[in-house]
Amino acid sequence: MSHSDSNRYGASSAEAGHQQLHHNTPASAYSGSEYAGHAEIRRIFGISRAHLYRLAAEGLVRSACLKKQHAMRGRRLWHIPSIRALLESHIQRSGI
Repeated sequence: MSHSDSNRYGASSAEAGHQQLHHNTPASAYSGSEYAGHAEIRRIFGISRAHLYRLAAEGLVRSACLKKQHAMRGRRLWHIPSIRALLESHIQRSGI
């Protein structure tokens, strides 16, 4: 299955964005999704699921939980721009 076939058969736009990031694509030119699941965030940024939840509890990153009405569980998606903003703020503070 080629890359174009994988997108046609349900590969997430975050996976496509991950490939763009490896080519040093500027954040402003990133055409992928604004939200991604924890596995995609781990592949893109190397941040674990547990760490994402800690950052969200501190109000440092945003997320949304998609679930059916009255459901106990859902799918949590993480807001990529808020994660990028957090990372940028750490770069600026360290003076690198």
